[in-house]
Amino acid sequence: MSTFVQRSVEQAVDLRLGRIILTILAAPFYVIGLLIGAVVVVAVVAAGAVKLGIADVRSRIEAQPAPDSDPS
Repeated sequence: MSTFVQRSVEQAVDLRLGRIILTILAAPFYVIGLLIGAVVVVAVVAAGAVKLGIADVRSRIEAQPAPDSDPS
């Protein structure tokens, strides 16, 4: 049975330094893309909500009876 230190050394030898460096370099681009995607989704949903709200207000205004223009 191997000791913890021996197993740790075996795992350390198996690490690929190039892959780790590339992962670290790619991480900011992944995060930036994720944030931009979230902002786009929020903006599209907000635009849809505004459009729906305007249509709702217009339909309520059209449904109200017109006030009488005859003051007498």
